[in-house]
Amino acid sequence: MEVAEDSLRSEALDEDVHHAATDLIVAIERIREIDSDESRAAVLVRFHRGDDDLGLAAAATYRAAGRAVGADKHPGPGAPGRRSTGRRDSRDDSRRSRLKRDLKLAEDFVHAGQYYGMLSGVSNLDRNILACSKCPNSLVDYDWLPISYFGDIQQANAWTVSINPSAREFTDAKGEVLTGTAQRFARLADFSGVVARGDIRQSETASALAMQDSVLRRAPYRPYFSKLGNFLGLAVGQVSIRDGLDPFVRGIEKRKQRMLFCHLDLVKCATREPWSKLDRGKRRLLIDNCQGFLAQQFDRTARVRLLLINGRTALTEIEPVLRDFGLRTTSIPVELATTRCELISGTIDRPPRFIRVVGWTANVVNQQLRTTDIILLAKAVHQAIS
Repeated sequence: MEVAEDSLRSEALDEDVHHAATDLIVAIERIREIDSDESRAAVLVRFHRGDDDLGLAAAATYRAAGRAVGADKHPGPGAPGRRSTGRRDSRDDSRRSRLKRDLKLAEDFVHAGQYYGMLSGVSNLDRNILACSKCPNSLVDYDWLPISYFGDIQQANAWTVSINPSAREFTDAKGEVLTGTAQRFARLADFSGVVARGDIRQSETASALAMQDSVLRRAPYRPYFSKLGNFLGLAVGQVSIRDGLDPFVRGIEKRKQRMLFCHLDLVKCATREPWSKLDRGKRRLLIDNCQGFLAQQFDRTARVRLLLINGRTALTEIEPVLRDFGLRTTSIPVELATTRCELISGTIDRPPRFIRVVGWTANVVNQQLRTTDIILLAKAVHQAIS
């Protein structure tokens, strides 16, 4: 992210947010002085999230705060950026130690949120996405906040793009809302005093973004991302990877260059019904309301050099949007062992960026493809990328 842009963003921050964070830090210091009073710690825990969710919030902000110590350094246990002393407290199971751990989680969360919100900057785009209420409640659940991206969008130099998030990002297989350490993304109910998306402040935006940034390390939906990541390993790096999350978490090597992927959706909200069950009019409404966000993310992310689209449905909806960005493509038939597939390859030339775009109609996540089909398709994608 450009330094000039950071400065402009920082100047735009609400003064009230700074004071609120400062007040919370002061509160932490005061509670330390009377840390035997567990009721006061409980009040602090409830200040920003729920009683059960503060640890999740601190974990979610870990990576965002970790950037403060430098890209090649890693904070040790405890507060982000601090080294562990290696000492073991013999009173770990005492009331006093439990309280201190709660306070440490609170402090980590505050400092991480301050770093993410004040140094990196919470942009108007970030806030506008989370506050968006354009679509009717019959289509989207307004307690489920929009998901701007999955992974480290600030460091990624490659994107995978699909239609919209699954409801499974917020619920389990039984439809129960995910909570505690299983929770992947922020919900409206997580934030005290916030009753509508339009009420979301910069502090809540920073928290939600931190959860998005860390989700693939913390609580990924593996049925989707592991399958997609395994294919990316074959198609981009021509290697079989141990963990399908590696392309999104650690990156994969391509001609001595590390390709780190971030996943984005054209429509940012999970819909109440699966996309396949929505009629054309509802799909069009969702896309029209949301595609401007993807365009702005595209313009603001200077690192991206590769964009991949998996599956016919995603390709059908996303390719026309990318044409507005200047995409020009050619279509290539790919003969797989058991099915036919069409591959599109093209570029978006927007100086100083030159972005390769490749998409394919076979779905490597949801379609039952044989191993031979996966290998053949990966080779075709690799050739198109090269």
